[in-house]
Amino acid sequence: MGAVLLGLGLGVQHLTSVNRFAALTAELGRGRVGGLFSLSGPAGSLIGAVAGGSLEQRFGLLSGFRVLAALYAVLMVWHARGVLTEDDQPVALAGGEPE
Repeated sequence: MGAVLLGLGLGVQHLTSVNRFAALTAELGRGRVGGLFSLSGPAGSLIGAVAGGSLEQRFGLLSGFRVLAALYAVLMVWHARGVLTEDDQPVALAGGEPE
């Protein structure tokens, strides 16, 4: 069950990341977005491993998961309220699709 949830979560996360990078391409140009997309994976892996290891060593094994759960909950609320877009629509509707 855990592997299924992990696969679903990673799939949704990848789709939303690609969608956001595609939207940024129109604003910033392909070169900048391509570099950002290439850098974000390794940078996230490095920062995540260091932060997770530090949290685990200081506060215990589950502390990193609790922090991530709280961050994802905040991001889900922001996404649902449209805070992450310039207009007050969720990201899925920001492209001019009807509500």
